[in-house]
Amino acid sequence: MDVKDIENFYANRSVFITGASGFMGKVLVEKLLYGCPSLSRIYILLRPKKCVSISSRLDAMFRTPVFMHISTAFCHVDITEMKEKVYDSDVIPDDIIRMTQWLDDDTIEIITPRLLGPHPNCYTYSKRLAETLVEKHYPKLPVSIVRPPIVVPAWKEPVPGWVDNLNGPMGLLVGGAKGVIRTMYCKGEYIAEVIPVDYAINAIIGFSWLTTTKKDRQTKIPVLNITESKSIPVSWNEIMELGKKACYENPFEMMLWYPDGNIHSSWIVHMLCVIFFHWLPAILIDMLMIIFRQKTFMVRVQRRITEGLNVLQYFTTKQWIFHSETLKDLKTSLTEHDKKMFPLTTDGFDITSYFRESVLGARHFLMKEDPKSLPRQRKILKVLYVLHKFVSLAFYVFIMYTIISFMERLRHVLSARNFKLSVKPFGSTS
Repeated sequence: MDVKDIENFYANRSVFITGASGFMGKVLVEKLLYGCPSLSRIYILLRPKKCVSISSRLDAMFRTPVFMHISTAFCHVDITEMKEKVYDSDVIPDDIIRMTQWLDDDTIEIITPRLLGPHPNCYTYSKRLAETLVEKHYPKLPVSIVRPPIVVPAWKEPVPGWVDNLNGPMGLLVGGAKGVIRTMYCKGEYIAEVIPVDYAINAIIGFSWLTTTKKDRQTKIPVLNITESKSIPVSWNEIMELGKKACYENPFEMMLWYPDGNIHSSWIVHMLCVIFFHWLPAILIDMLMIIFRQKTFMVRVQRRITEGLNVLQYFTTKQWIFHSETLKDLKTSLTEHDKKMFPLTTDGFDITSYFRESVLGARHFLMKEDPKSLPRQRKILKVLYVLHKFVSLAFYVFIMYTIISFMERLRHVLSARNFKLSVKPFGSTS
């Protein structure tokens, strides 16, 4: 098939999309409608709607000329150097499917940790199984696999900073900006494997065109790692500092405390901070809520934060190497028109501006906060800063006072003991 550009490739074709209501799915549908106006139809699978029969859905799916399976760059977390190929799995996906059908929920919950093995959650494990399952049906099924890393808010499209969920770094950013998250276990010098959602979608659309228009179908299933950490290497330390700066300039509403959290490479230091700055304040706030006969919430919030951090910290304390030769080939294969319509270049990417747009996007799209509240929130942030410094000073003074008092009491005890030892009993002789 010889179609020289992406727009003409999709002309008069039908595309079937599962997960169209998800973060990446929404951007994919928008981009196809906007960037490929001659597209015939887009079929999407939305459960639990039943307006289309199963047979009709299957017919529509197999009329699609090419399939794209969206995996994740972390589908094999135990492999530190990921090449663009499907790796062997020690588990047969069909066996897992059958097992979930005849085992009860309690039993599945018990054996889940053993099944996950090195994986931090079911998401990355299911992607591992899905790749094996997809490869099994290749080349009978014309399919390719794309592996995006951690997907973050849009750079440009559909609008700068657009995001619709609190997963991954966005949950950390919002929680930190609200003053709720004060610490995170992280190797700050490690490179963050993240990609804006619109960049990932452009790569997916382009890779579908590239693999389909090749004259000779590959003997092995095509795989694309959508990783750009080599082009724009950004460490977790930089993300933390840039995120803080953007949040200070554009503070959120309903801040519980001044946003001044930090990352720690020491697990012990991190856990001490969790106890003193997460759990103790949460318990104190809930106790006050009980006293004033209000509904408690902070301990419950901290449980959810802890669960989310435990997953994210798996990826912030490890380092992987991703090969992305196919992405380079895709970039060089695009026509000038496609490079403008489906950009895969990082030229002009201003990371400071990107973080500002991401914070504003989180305020608007996630927290539904009015931009007009920013001037008021900046004033509140200044008040919280003074209060934070005062409480911090009082805390350190209290700690120093406690240490000095303890040392003084200890000195008195030792002095009294030495005095008793130096006094001889009455009538004793030398």
